[in-house]
Amino acid sequence: MTSDVAADTVPARADAPDTRVRLLTAAREIICEVGFKRARMEDIAARAGVSRAAVYYHFNTKRDLAAAIADDVFERLTATVRAALSDGPVEGVIAATVRFVVERSGQITQAEVEQSSGVPILDRASLRAVLLADPLPPLPNSYPRDQVGVHLRFTYSDQ
Repeated sequence: MTSDVAADTVPARADAPDTRVRLLTAAREIICEVGFKRARMEDIAARAGVSRAAVYYHFNTKRDLAAAIADDVFERLTATVRAALSDGPVEGVIAATVRFVVERSGQITQAEVEQSSGVPILDRASLRAVLLADPLPPLPNSYPRDQVGVHLRFTYSDQ
């Protein structure tokens, strides 16, 4: 028997960024389907099409993987706002605050612009960025409440 299967599932270092993206996507999907506690690293590896060793190459623990998912969500939020503002003339520093609730399941509810920037496109882009992040990873089982309120401030500077 040859080791073609193993060679196909263990990434070369040059493929590491692609593998990381596939792992984050697979983890986000599985966590949304079964919850953080029931999500298994081997299931995430299988969905991403990599070996379990590849998962641990990129993330030491499931908690590290969850933190990376959160980082990815906020990077995408930031990119969405920047893309929306790239066409509009904004001078100085402006900010919009979006208030929303994260339910135990990770679902975002009650999203609204809490404090307007005075620039409608920034307000809309900030709210849209939050809505596009839905769902977030579920709240940890150890969190004592069924939801958490979040106030997220989006700041834009032309400098």
